Amino acid sequence: ILERNWRSGRYGLDIVARRWDELHFIEVKTRRAGGLTTPEEAITPRKFASLRRAAEAYMAQHRVRLEPQFDLAAVDLFPDGSLNVLRSGRWNATGNLGFNAKIVTFAELNFR
Repeated sequence: ILERNWRSGRYGLDIVARRWDELHFIEVKTRRAGGLTTPEEAITPRKFASLRRAAEAYMAQHRVRLEPQFDLAAVDLFPDGSLNVLRSGRWNATGNLGFNAKIVTFAELNFR
């Protein structure tokens, strides 16, 4: 992980991480489990466009020339305080989000 809660003017990124030759821009969305909307539904085309602009600003500011990758950490929060994280949500070039179906607990995530 290179950055958490990176801000520059009106731009913001939740997590910026590097893995091999990719720079990951990870949006974290948390919703109550069983709520009216899922974390994935919170990512609209407008939000994705904003993430792309923020990523461009980050890469320009840090003079990074790695392949950008946009990911989503979708978090379901349960009434007992436990949570599940659906990881490996990735946007393709058109902004469509696809998910690996693996559900993990927060303790299983490795942010190194």
